[in-house]
Amino acid sequence: IAEGTRTDTGCIVTPTTAIRKVRFQGEQYAAYRFVYSVLNEATPSFEDVIRHRCHNRRCINPDHLDIGSRADNK
Repeated sequence: IAEGTRTDTGCIVTPTTAIRKVRFQGEQYAAYRFVYSVLNEATPSFEDVIRHRCHNRRCINPDHLDIGSRADNK
């Protein structure tokens, strides 16, 4: 989150053109999924998706992230 830049919409985006990835315990995760999991002490299953309320997939602002099902994400 510290590497991110806050936009005028409140999004925190990293200086990448694609979704930021992080490596944790030998596994690679989308940064937004990792941020949500750590801050909410949650372990989303494969069926769970981390949804962006702002509709910006590069955003890692915890306030913009929510968990839902794949059906919710359509």
